[in-house]
Amino acid sequence: MYNKLLSVATILILLVTTFAASQALSVNNMEELEEIEIKVAIYDSPIFRSPKNMNKALNYSWNIDDIKYTFKTTFISDKEIMGIGKNKLTNDNYDVLIIGAESRQFLINQKMLFPNDREYLGLNSDRWINNIKEFIANGGGYVGHCGGANIASQGLLIKPDKASIFDILSLRIKHLGVANIYVNDQQTEEWQYAWKIPLGNKETHVGVPIDLSVNQSHAIFNGYPYSLRNVLWFAGPSLLIGDAKDEMLGDIVPLAYYTEEPMEKAPLHMWRFNKPFYNIKTDINGQMAGIATVYNDSGRIVLFGPHSEYGTFTGGNFTEFRGFPRFPFYDNYYYTWVDVNPTPDDYNYWIFRRSVAWVTYIPDEALPPIEYIDW
Repeated sequence: MYNKLLSVATILILLVTTFAASQALSVNNMEELEEIEIKVAIYDSPIFRSPKNMNKALNYSWNIDDIKYTFKTTFISDKEIMGIGKNKLTNDNYDVLIIGAESRQFLINQKMLFPNDREYLGLNSDRWINNIKEFIANGGGYVGHCGGANIASQGLLIKPDKASIFDILSLRIKHLGVANIYVNDQQTEEWQYAWKIPLGNKETHVGVPIDLSVNQSHAIFNGYPYSLRNVLWFAGPSLLIGDAKDEMLGDIVPLAYYTEEPMEKAPLHMWRFNKPFYNIKTDINGQMAGIATVYNDSGRIVLFGPHSEYGTFTGGNFTEFRGFPRFPFYDNYYYTWVDVNPTPDDYNYWIFRRSVAWVTYIPDEALPPIEYIDW
C-alpha cells in the first residue's frame, strides 16, 4: 500500500514539474519574441480628420511566428519634411511617409490660404518635394490617399474643354512625380463632393460609399474572400497610367478599380435662385482606384483615391439642402446622407494597415491580418 501511494505521489510530482517547466518555457518564448518596429511619419492636417484616423488605425501590433510587429507613428509638418527639427523626414528616422486627405500643398497660394502652417513652403517648395523624393528613392515607403495620391502623381489629366480656372491654375503646382500615373480629379466634377460639405454635427455623413473591385492576387488583398469591397470615396482621384520617361519610375500594378459612378449613386447639382441648374458630373467608374509601384527600384508606393482609414455606410438617402459651408467657394447648397447604416470606424483599417506594412518590404505572409467583417 505504501509503495502504491509513493508511486501516485511520484506521478503527481512529475506532472506538476512538467507543467511548471512548460509554463516557464512558454514565458521564456514570449520574452524571446523578436520585436520589429515600423516607424511611420504621418503628414498632419488642420483641416481633415484623415491623419488622425490613420494614426488611430496604426495604433496596432500583431504577432507572426516569433516576431511581434508594431507601428510607431509620428505626426510631422512641412518643417520636418524640409529637414528641420529632431523628427525630420530621413530614412534613419522613418520607414514610411503617409500623406492623406491633404489638399493644401497643391492648391494655389497655399501660404496665403493657410498662413499659420505654410511658413516653410512658398519659394522652398522644391526642397519639400526633393526631400520626399530622396526619402523614397533611398528605400522609404510612401502611402498616399486622396490628396496624397494626387501629389505623388505626374499631375492632373485635364481635357482643355473641361478645365475650370482652378484646374488651369493648379497645373502650375509641382507634383512629386514618383508614380507614373495621371490623376482624374477635376474641380468642377469630383472635387465638388468635397467643396459641398456642410458645417454640421458628428452625425453628418458625407462622401459616397463606393464598391471597389480588388486585386486578390496582390499581397495586400490576398486572402480576402470577396472580389468587391465597399470603401468611402470623398472626392478623390481615379488613377490613369502615365507616359513619363523617367527611368526611376516603376511599373504600375492595379490594386482596385471603381465599379460605380458617384454622380449616379449620389446626384449632386449646382444651384441658382434656389433651383438646381446643372448636374455635377463624375467620370471615374471603371478606372483604377488604387495602385502599387516602386521608385528607383527601391521605395515601394501605394496610392488610393478612396479612404480605407474611414468607416463607410450602407443604405440611407442622399439629400441636398441650403445651409452653411465648410468651404465657401460655390453656391449655398450642400449635401448629406440621412438614415444610413454606418459601419464601425475600423471597417477597412486592415486595408490601410496592410498597405503601410507592404511598403516596408516585410514578408507577404507577415502582413497584418485581414480583419474584415460582413456588413
